[in-house]
Order: sequence, then C-alpha cells, then structure tokens
Amino acid sequence: MTRSSRVGGSLLAAILLLGPAVPAESQNALVRDAPIQPVVLAKRGHMIFGVGALYERNVVIPLLDARGDLETFGRLQISWAIADGLIISLEGDAYKVLNVDTLGMPLVTPDEGLADGESSGAGNVSADVTFKALGDADGFAFGGRLRFDIPSSNQAEGLGTNTTNVRMTLLGSYGGGPLRFTGDAGLAILEAPLENFEQNDVFAYSAQFLYDLGLPQRLRVRAGAYGRASTRQRVPVGTEDIGELMLGLDFRLGSWLVDFGGFAGYAGNSGDWGLAGGVALLIGDEEE
Repeated sequence: MTRSSRVGGSLLAAILLLGPAVPAESQNALVRDAPIQPVVLAKRGHMIFGVGALYERNVVIPLLDARGDLETFGRLQISWAIADGLIISLEGDAYKVLNVDTLGMPLVTPDEGLADGESSGAGNVSADVTFKALGDADGFAFGGRLRFDIPSSNQAEGLGTNTTNVRMTLLGSYGGGPLRFTGDAGLAILEAPLENFEQNDVFAYSAQFLYDLGLPQRLRVRAGAYGRASTRQRVPVGTEDIGELMLGLDFRLGSWLVDFGGFAGYAGNSGDWGLAGGVALLIGDEEE
C-alpha cells in the first residue's frame, strides 16, 4: 500500500467512525461531484456519500505527449458538515482507463500497457476544507477553501502527474429564493512533475449556480466552471492551464440524489467535452 493510499484510508476511516453528530434541522443541500459545495446551506450533521462515472473526450496527457479518451469508474466522494458552514471532503477515483489516440515523444517512460494503446489504474485522492466566515444563506456570504491533492496515480500510465498540490482560495456566495451562487478564487501551488524543487503558481477558480425548480423530487439545475491559469511565462510540463464549463441536473428520491450532466473544455489540457453521472446517499436532514 502506498503512502498516499494510507493517508486517504485514514481520512476515510475517521469520517466514517465519527459520523454526523446530530440530525440537521433543514434539508441536506450538498452536491455530488460539484466544483464547489454550497457551504452556506450546510448544517451540522449533513453528509453525502457519492459514487459516479465520467467520460472525457480527447484529453491532453502532457507527460506522455499523448491525446486520448479517459474513462473513470468509481468517482468516490464523502463530504461532511462538521459544523454549520464548515465542510470537509475526501474525493478519489477508484479506477481509470486511458485509451490513447495519438502518442508522440513521451517525457517519461510509458507503461507497458500503452503499447496496446490503453492503460488503467487508480486516480488521485484529494482532501478539501470549505468554510463560511461571514454572512447568511439569504444574501451575501464570504469564507475560504483549502484543498490538497495527494498523489496516488502513476505518471507512466498517463492517469496523473504523481504530485502534491495545494490550493488556497477565498470564497463568495449569494443566494435568495431558488437561486444560489457559490464561487472561489485564489492561489494554487502545483509541484512540477519533471523538475526537482520547481513549482508553478497558478490562479485557481471554481463556480457553481444551483437553481431549485421546486418540484417534489427537488429537481435542481446545476451550472458551473472550474479551472486554473498559470501566472508564469515558462510553464512546467504537467502544470498547464485547464478550464471546463459544466451543466447538469440532479434530483432527489428519498435519501438518494441522482445526477447527470456534461462539460465542455475551453482551456489548456482539458478534454474537448465529457459526460458524467452518479448517485449519492444524503444523511442528516428531516424530510419536509
């Protein structure tokens, strides 16, 4: 077992053992596979356990000088509001498959499986803390976010960069009635995968609009964006810009949340487009 796997397993075990302290007084509004959670709506005890799948078309793999389609199965997520307006999350990809369309001059020795045009394995693990510091659910609110990417994927497989990254951002939120906006922006420090003692400082951002259609199944429209932009003239390989625009729906069936949607890439190494979907168990609210 790798060091990152042990770290991820320890975080997962801690969340499962502690569990929500008390039932929440309002409906759980947490989102599966969101660029950012609606933290101002989070009440102590809200939890979401999610699993899903993702297909990405024509993704750039800079370390292999390759392009191909990337399929992810078992996109795992646990998010837990340990206090009102304070969420900790653990996310990871259980199994990924890369189907290479073009392979140029790799900068790392490719995995043997890529000789047949395909590689597979686990993806990265990330830990996230999102909090509200000022404001209320109705109107403006402000807070922050801290995120760590824990390396567990192999560069040679084309499934990740095997680097540790840190993201520190300021958060803003506005909501009223059925509409809610949450976004964050700030600094992310990306470890350069091919250079010792080198990093790239990038401008990182994410945003999400939620619109509740008010139907009995709590049907919501989800729209958002996620990306990063380098602040340096010389960009280390593996830390290039990415950017995605997302659109989807989710709806609730009892304690279960079902979602589906897609994205369009608009910057750097993002895929041309993608499709995603999944299901999640919501814990800690009282049904209306």
